Amino acid sequence: MAKGANRIRYSTIGHRSGNRGCMAFVAVSLYLLWFLLQWSARVVRAGGRAYNSTALSRRLPLRVLLALVFLCAGIWGLMPNRPRQAATAPGIEHRRIPQAQGINTPPLSTLVEAKVIRVIDGDTIEVQPISGNGPSGSLRIIGVDTPETKHPRKPVMCYGAAATQKTQQLIDGVGGRVFLEKDVSERDRYGRLLRYVWLPYPNGLLMLNEALVREGYARVATFPPDVKYVDRFLVAEREARKGNKGLWAACGDFGVPVVYTATPKAITSAHNLQ
Repeated sequence: MAKGANRIRYSTIGHRSGNRGCMAFVAVSLYLLWFLLQWSARVVRAGGRAYNSTALSRRLPLRVLLALVFLCAGIWGLMPNRPRQAATAPGIEHRRIPQAQGINTPPLSTLVEAKVIRVIDGDTIEVQPISGNGPSGSLRIIGVDTPETKHPRKPVMCYGAAATQKTQQLIDGVGGRVFLEKDVSERDRYGRLLRYVWLPYPNGLLMLNEALVREGYARVATFPPDVKYVDRFLVAEREARKGNKGLWAACGDFGVPVVYTATPKAITSAHNLQ
């Protein structure tokens, strides 16, 4: 999965079929060569006259039939097989996995592999480098903003819990293994790492930042100089708004506070206490 996205892995069945086809062609070619040499030898022994023995006449149709069978088998074996797409990660339906866009998808050699220790909220996770050659700790998924659920000075926002669950779902789909891409800044003013997070699904690299925006779990929130993918994020947000996805349908707008209402049971209990 170096460069490009939505890559398709081809099954080795097609390669094995091609090998069988080549072997069949070689076999039928050797058989026909042996048959022609035998026929030529008999013609020569017959003094230049066509060898017309009864035994050969009886065996000729059978040999021709066998040659045709080998030939058909070889042609069938050399026919290209239709490639099969690799299965998606277990536990997530394929139709619910946003596909990587294949634009400016970085090669893995430029990324840092890490393990997600925990999901804090929709746009914040805790990571630890797998190889030990990278920073660890709290990481802010840059370029996007999900509704708040744990901000000390802001109320819990509509669709915040859903965004956290979506981030957890997508990360669980790759077993917690991610690849991190740095833009310009190393950390924000709170000491959190600033990274783009790439998820290595079998069908290609998926950028978590963009996926959250595209599915309506986040809005675009870029801060210079970390603006490498801002154009992609803006397109994703426009599509989410136009398609009335996620919070744009459930909340009407970003940042709407969650209003907690008392349930009938809670009201009854409070009345009984009076």
